Amino acid sequence: MPFVPLSLEQHANAGFIPSENYSFTASHPLVPAYLHEHTLLSKTMPLCFIKLEDKYLLMALAGTTEAGCVFLRNDGQWTTPYVPVALRGQPFSLRQTPDGEKLVLCIDDTALTDGASGERIFNDAGKLSESVKKTMDLLTQRQSVIKPTQDAVDKLAHAGVLKEWDLTLKSAEGVSKAKGLYTVDQAALNELTAEAYHTLQGNPMTLAHAQLFSMRNVQLLNVLIEQKFKHKTEDFDLDQFFDSSNDTLKFDL
Repeated sequence: MPFVPLSLEQHANAGFIPSENYSFTASHPLVPAYLHEHTLLSKTMPLCFIKLEDKYLLMALAGTTEAGCVFLRNDGQWTTPYVPVALRGQPFSLRQTPDGEKLVLCIDDTALTDGASGERIFNDAGKLSESVKKTMDLLTQRQSVIKPTQDAVDKLAHAGVLKEWDLTLKSAEGVSKAKGLYTVDQAALNELTAEAYHTLQGNPMTLAHAQLFSMRNVQLLNVLIEQKFKHKTEDFDLDQFFDSSNDTLKFDL
């Protein structure tokens, strides 16, 4: 997606087409996850870690490479009451300036209009419209938890309590071993020295327990993967797995 920085000078009269669903994530089996939403995510999705070079990242497992994201309905809506914050905010994004000194609000230029259609970006007073301001606030909150999340994951990795996950998931051929996923090593966690255990108090330990708790959702994930391959999404009652509560994201750093 080509994102362009927003400015009053260039976009005073411009509009945008709001994103109506989450179909853009259809081919993505992993969704970035963050502290302070991990409790909500752990109710319905398995949390895991992936390793890029020498760094571990927290993710929510939403499917497989073969099946894609299985937490989408046929109309592109998310199946669970809580939508991961990484998926919200489209078609806007916070991006660093070329010098890396600050973040600016950008928009996917394919969503821009001349203002004759869609919603206005700026109001008549030259301020961000209410809906765009609300989105920017959400993106700003999300940005604020990126570093605390990574700090917590880094401490778990440094303590040696992450291991490769021996996970079997449904596939078109039956089942297959998942590759490149990591989980908390509960045995290693229990064997930590008092000093090492102390370094994990707070966010790291909370995250570790949430990840272990979320592993119970693998059964649900496999059900959704199987239904995806059987093309029964329409007649499969997903609501039986989820309550109708309107969970919202709260950041309490």
